[in-house]
Amino acid sequence: MGLALSREARHGRVTHMVALVLSTVALGASTLMTGPFILVPAVAVANAMSYSMHPGRIPRWVSIGIGSLAFVVPVGLELVGLLPPSFEFVDGAMRILPRMTWFPRGATLTYFVLANLATIVVASLYAARFHAKLGEIEQRLHLHAWQLRQLVPEEASEAVKPR
Repeated sequence: MGLALSREARHGRVTHMVALVLSTVALGASTLMTGPFILVPAVAVANAMSYSMHPGRIPRWVSIGIGSLAFVVPVGLELVGLLPPSFEFVDGAMRILPRMTWFPRGATLTYFVLANLATIVVASLYAARFHAKLGEIEQRLHLHAWQLRQLVPEEASEAVKPR
């Protein structure tokens, strides 16, 4: 859904909301693998950030609120006993418990390294793309301002100068 949205020039509020909800549900479901404290918060940040950076589609507070549910709901379900625990505290240490899978050393380390790197890279690329678009818009704004200044007669130019 996210890939389809990224390829569309225009999409509406409903499509945007459906994509946000689907991605949040997928993130919440991924807590079944390693629990809510590993990887999910970082991906949830990137997810909520990407949806809240598009003003006008859905309010920012909605993006942030729904995005937070990917973390809050699984923690809550664990605390009330509706999900088996994904962690325990033993002798001052927090131990991660497998729920959906067991954790073989090599595969688990590879997964965590690649998943965290992907989160960093994707969020950074998204922010860089957004920044480049803002720079492009700013450049167009400066060009339009220059063009408008060319239309103002010399004697009136003092009255329209920005402060």
